[in-house]
Amino acid sequence: MSEPIIRIEQVSKKYSRNAQQHLSYGIVDLLREVMGREQEGLRKDEFYAVNDVSLEIVPGECLALIGRNGSGKTTLLKMLNGLVKPDKGKISIAGRVQALINLGAGFSPRLTGRENIFNSASLMGMSRHETLEVLDAIIAFSELESFIDSPVGTYSSGMKARLGFSVAIHLEPDILLIDEVLSVGDYAFQNKCFTRMEELKKKGVTIVFVSHSHASVIKLCEKAIWLHEGKIQAMGPSLETVQTYLKSMEEEDKKRHLGDGALSIPEKQVDEPIVAVEDEIDDDPELQLGVSEPKISEAEYVLPAEQESFVLSGWYKASSEKDVTLLVNGSPATIIKVERLDVLDKFPDAPFVMGFKGTEHRETLGARNEVVLQVGGKTMWKKIVLVDTPTNNQLGEARDSIYGPVYPASNDVDQIECRILVNGEETTTVPIHSAVTIQFSFRLKREVRGLASTLNFHRKDGLKVAAIASLTDGRLDHIRTGHVYCDVHIPDFDFLPGPYVIAMPIAEGRSYLWRDVALEFYVEGQGQLYWGIKDIQHSYEIRVEEA
Repeated sequence: MSEPIIRIEQVSKKYSRNAQQHLSYGIVDLLREVMGREQEGLRKDEFYAVNDVSLEIVPGECLALIGRNGSGKTTLLKMLNGLVKPDKGKISIAGRVQALINLGAGFSPRLTGRENIFNSASLMGMSRHETLEVLDAIIAFSELESFIDSPVGTYSSGMKARLGFSVAIHLEPDILLIDEVLSVGDYAFQNKCFTRMEELKKKGVTIVFVSHSHASVIKLCEKAIWLHEGKIQAMGPSLETVQTYLKSMEEEDKKRHLGDGALSIPEKQVDEPIVAVEDEIDDDPELQLGVSEPKISEAEYVLPAEQESFVLSGWYKASSEKDVTLLVNGSPATIIKVERLDVLDKFPDAPFVMGFKGTEHRETLGARNEVVLQVGGKTMWKKIVLVDTPTNNQLGEARDSIYGPVYPASNDVDQIECRILVNGEETTTVPIHSAVTIQFSFRLKREVRGLASTLNFHRKDGLKVAAIASLTDGRLDHIRTGHVYCDVHIPDFDFLPGPYVIAMPIAEGRSYLWRDVALEFYVEGQGQLYWGIKDIQHSYEIRVEEA
């Protein structure tokens, strides 16, 4: 087995939560060290950023450091780079080290990018001639040809990351220390950086990598260490270590969201626009659409009694101008073009950006209306619009929340209950892909016509994931009065791990009888890695043909 290129032996580093005290403590500790006397234990306002860490890294190994913010990852990386001195223990390094830890670290803001390249190379012991041999490659990789003779102080954080990474990988280090700073770059440059790190691994460069991207850790690193409050919690193959870490974080997350069992309904920020659609279209990647509405409900939009017209505003960006049509019950509504400076600022390089506004007067609308938006001849968006009248406003003012309007009190319905069952047992913790039954019930206190209810599934941050609405098939229309019990069976609950709420409206026709958050629950991922909003169950078939 190769001799370790990095050896860390019982290393600890402490800090004071008081900046002034930390400076004075450091001077006192330095004097104690000179006299051969060490400070025992922690002072009252001190804590260990790194606590008794020991490990060995062999040449060519790629090691990841993972953990929550404040777990000691960056402090350990700085001690490896010599930027921070350990309070206890010993670090031995047998090789040339290049580090990308803090943005712009080691760069003089008053010098140009080119001058900073020469400075960094000289610190690595390279001659001017040796630096000139790699100068063009450094500049080309950083993609900063137009700015390389500008002062680094004028660079954005992404530009500094580009230059720092390019310098680090071209100065032929034996050890490369990389912190999360790569996350500030664009995706194309990040991908290029990871490709180059794979090449450096093959050449035998040792890499210590700090990241919150678990996919990057598993892809790049053979081994990972999970740090928590400065101590090593787990160490081993990267996939196993990440799974152990995720399981622990999931338990903490569940306690935080479900600990007291109280339902929380964050109020919506009224100054933020509600975006109904803002996605790239699968079959036309050049077209992106955004649609805003003055107010959104769970399965349809209700036009308030005081509003004269239905108004839909939005925008699209595309390779060229497209026809925009708003159909109301099959007939075209009025569409005008509007300038959207916010969208132009968001997509400065888009070939074509256009805002639009469609209106339909209340008098031309029926009680229930189908509204369809077409862009470039394709149906991109549709919704049912219900027209409200003054007689429908039975509950008075509603409180607005990130899950929609809240009507927590009602004279028409009571004894409202909602629970979730897994394997026949009531729970608030649902393993992903479980068979789930959601039971809800309520008592009608008077006779109703057109009864409807919906289960709206929201992430805790307000994002609506799915809805199960009775109005799609009118399954509750026949109920007039009594105590209503409903069981909803979901054979494969595929929501990604995290906290969720069910916002449940009970309505008579177009009027709410009650609407509030009925249940909070947590989906467990059991340490696996997931991406997106849902985890689609699937099977793979792979075929390889010889060339």
